This record gives sequence, structure tokens and C-alpha cells, in this order.
Amino acid sequence: AYCVLPDGTVLNAELIKEGCGYAYLSFPHTESALYETLMEQAIAEKRGLWAHAARDDLPRWLRDKRPDLLRYP
Repeated sequence: AYCVLPDGTVLNAELIKEGCGYAYLSFPHTESALYETLMEQAIAEKRGLWAHAARDDLPRWLRDKRPDLLRYP
């Protein structure tokens, strides 16, 4: 489900963009590519939960789907 705020902001995207959540990659949906890109940007900029994340901190499903994440510093 997508949560759209009264101003048109999609809360799902904002949470991922700010590093407050993961892009869920197990089931493709219309915003999958965008959410994955937003997550990659948050990782690169070390925003939110990505500021001090280690590979072992990631949920197993995310490590399985994206074995490259946080593989290298």
C-alpha cells in the first residue's frame, strides 16, 4: 500500500529517502525501481539507519536480495 499525505507526498518514498526504512524488494510493484534508487542514495549519503549500518544489521531478506549492499566500506 502507498500512503499519500494531503500535500501529495508519498510517505513510503520519504521514509526510504531519509534512511528511515528499506526498499522492500521481495515483491515487485510499480514503485520498486524508484524505492531502490532512493535507498541507494540514502546508503551513499549515510542517512538515517544507514549512518552506522553494517551488513549483519540488514534483514536477511535484504541481504539475500542485494548481496552487494554494505559489502565494502
